[in-house]
Amino acid sequence: MGTLKQVIFSTCSFLAFFVTTLNTYAQQKELKGGVIASESKLALPYVDLSIPAKGISTISNEDGIFDLKFSANDISGDSIIFSCVGYKSQVISVNDALKQKDLVIALTELTVELKEVVIKPISIKDLLDSISRRNNAAFNSPMKLNGYYREFVFTNAKCNEYADALFEYYYAANLKNSCQLKITASRCEKAERKNEKNKNFEAFVDSKVNPDRLFSFSLLADMIKQFFPDKQLDEYQYNIEGNNINKDMLITIYPKAGSERVYKLQFLTSDDLLLRSYKVEIPANLLKNVKERSVLGIHVKITAFTFEGRYRANDNGIYPYYFRVIKDVKVTGKFLGTVLDQTISQKSEFIVTKIDTKNISPITKSEMYKKGNLCDNGVAINTALLKSYNFIPPTKKDSLTISSIAKDISDN
Repeated sequence: MGTLKQVIFSTCSFLAFFVTTLNTYAQQKELKGGVIASESKLALPYVDLSIPAKGISTISNEDGIFDLKFSANDISGDSIIFSCVGYKSQVISVNDALKQKDLVIALTELTVELKEVVIKPISIKDLLDSISRRNNAAFNSPMKLNGYYREFVFTNAKCNEYADALFEYYYAANLKNSCQLKITASRCEKAERKNEKNKNFEAFVDSKVNPDRLFSFSLLADMIKQFFPDKQLDEYQYNIEGNNINKDMLITIYPKAGSERVYKLQFLTSDDLLLRSYKVEIPANLLKNVKERSVLGIHVKITAFTFEGRYRANDNGIYPYYFRVIKDVKVTGKFLGTVLDQTISQKSEFIVTKIDTKNISPITKSEMYKKGNLCDNGVAINTALLKSYNFIPPTKKDSLTISSIAKDISDN
């Protein structure tokens, strides 16, 4: 990126830019509201909101709250689609939505029962290979995704680290280096560490999640290789359910009885194996099988683990538009006189707000994300930059204790 000294505006160019910017902000619209289940009246998290004609999208947060920003230009006649797996989609015009002060969308649950699909038995390896081949061929290639990424670290339910970023991600099927991630702007905040004399303290753990790893897992192949290597597949079994209405299939892969394996994988696909979503987790009933690791008197055990990805189709194929990782570990023991008894929780997620498939180029090596601290990459993010993005606002469950970052986010 060039410096200010390299950028010289003429007076006319600056005025033209200034007027255009004022006009854009004047036409910016924002729609806030919530999504609930019609029967239970409970909030629905991670509901997909999209205006397909304009390529605008976002999702509701864990409390069902959404915040959709868009330009008012030529959008008055368009509609917003609310959709969620297991619920009937609902469509509302942009004009009608903007007229409502407190917009609440109630989605009706689908009551279609899944029934077993009779198929020719194949091995789990053949099944995973089929899913991988089908979707590797279906992913948009090339594509450049733009969106918003964030991560939290909690110690005993209190947030001690927060980071977020605006990103670009380039993918092409023949790309040797598939992790072409660019952080265009980022920010981080950490709680202060206090070590009072003769008193125990909470040992904060920094985030170790690499954002490019999340994008890699969202493209399937690396996820399958990491959690379901060929040498372990004999310890798993699977079943497939489907229905005759929308022809979606739910494919579940899980450990056989008596196995030491702990992961459960579910794919929701079309009848030709095109991805709608996937989720890999350690179910509650298998957490007892997770082995505890001990080093220098410190004991660490995973107590929660979930990867979840969702996919959207366009004219060129499919692409990941939302992905999240949740991991909790219990840390106990004694180290250098400090007694540890705490739960460390890490949460990372990204949402894609724009996709380009034409006239795009790979990210240059000098601009690619560098391993390590997220905020060593890109310019400093600020509230003004975020105003033009749709993203997942923090929820009450996040309970931020870092006042400066919490205030900045609440302004959005």
